[in-house]
Amino acid sequence: MTFITVDEITRRFPESTAVVISAGDAKRPQEERDQYKFSLSSGIEEEQKIKRLVSCYALGGERMLRKGIERFAPDFATYLRDAALWLDISGYAIGSNWGPKKAISIMLLRVAAAKSFEVPFYFLPQSFGPLDFRGWKGALAQHYLKKYLPYASAIFAREQEGFEQLVKRYGLCNVIRSNDLVLQNSFVDLRNIFIEPKAPVQIVPQGNNVAIIPNQKNMKYGQKEDIYKLYEEMIRLLLENGKNAYLIYHSTEDLSICIELKRRYFEEDERVILIEQELNCFDFDKVVAQMDFVIASRFHAIVHAYRRSVPSVTLGWATKYRELLALFGQERFQFDVREQLDHKIVLAAEREMLEHYHEEAAKIASILAQVQRENVFDAIFEKETSRCQ
Repeated sequence: MTFITVDEITRRFPESTAVVISAGDAKRPQEERDQYKFSLSSGIEEEQKIKRLVSCYALGGERMLRKGIERFAPDFATYLRDAALWLDISGYAIGSNWGPKKAISIMLLRVAAAKSFEVPFYFLPQSFGPLDFRGWKGALAQHYLKKYLPYASAIFAREQEGFEQLVKRYGLCNVIRSNDLVLQNSFVDLRNIFIEPKAPVQIVPQGNNVAIIPNQKNMKYGQKEDIYKLYEEMIRLLLENGKNAYLIYHSTEDLSICIELKRRYFEEDERVILIEQELNCFDFDKVVAQMDFVIASRFHAIVHAYRRSVPSVTLGWATKYRELLALFGQERFQFDVREQLDHKIVLAAEREMLEHYHEEAAKIASILAQVQRENVFDAIFEKETSRCQ
């Protein structure tokens, strides 16, 4: 999502410099940061800065928040004074699943901060809701959501459910239903990302491959041991059908699940291959393209697969999975770990995929072509161009 955004903005605003705000990535080794053409900033989301800036806001609203940013985060204030746009690519951050503190932080330290510097703010395609915040902190979150969401130039909601919640609860007229950012994109110019672009790694031979891409959140919202057992059964079914099973993580926190699956059940089986190296999104894209299908639980792992017309048997934990698979006519391959999983039904769906993944891939490719007619950056560019005229 970050690289797509940087590429799209660079092509449309070639005289501008993209600044990626990420406290975690700003701490990456200098050697790694030096490979990028864009700048990395820790922004104002370090804990000490957050406390000071929230105090500033409490003392005097947006005016004091701006003064606080200029005092406690002067480098970031320089960016904001010169900024043409602020684009939020959280993916999924505003929802009572994450608690009220997260929503309050986003409203004050992103939207209110942008407003205080008169910077147009966009929520790029992401998930929203549920919005059932409770307690006094929940009431505070609701207050700030109602106050600052209308400031956004546009809020692109990935799911219909999230769209409807935002409109009904806050009476917003700036919410736009939009498909996932990565799905919309068909090409990234690596010259806009890297100073010296490199070809993606080739670590998987083509043919008879299926990737298993887990998600720690499944273990939180589902029954952990039952999910491990289901993975074992699904992988054994792959092996019975002559497939190589690749254990791959899309997020670093999921590596431990891949290691555990290999250790518990397939330590001596060379047909189950554990990929421990960290793959950037371009390497991951290359790997997924070599798969007949995937057994995936990370939302953007599935998006990556669909972007390459690769089907997925999905074990998910939220509404976003259901709506994504429904978009591509893949509902029968989607299972919610928050419900009791019937292993026989899941394995029957896997058998169907083993027999018909070519047909499902063709169906996905046809729908993807329609999805990629949309591009949120076209709408943003048109809006900002007219604003400047």
